[in-house]
Amino acid sequence: MTEVLRLSQRVDDKIWWVEVDRHLDDQHRGRRLCTSYEQGVIGSELWAVRHQQRLRLEIDQREVARAAARKNRTW
Repeated sequence: MTEVLRLSQRVDDKIWWVEVDRHLDDQHRGRRLCTSYEQGVIGSELWAVRHQQRLRLEIDQREVARAAARKNRTW
């Protein structure tokens, strides 16, 4: 399973925030503040639907690369 999004709450000030595109390198991930947990969930769901086709393609490509790497292991 590949994580593409994470909704978290900061410890210091209890503000909710979401990190998207978690399957990508740090420099390509997005971070957004949320006004509440509920709004974070709604926004996350909308984001996932909007980017669903791209996410499926990127994750399929990642799984193919992982399978090829496993196949090439010599141990």
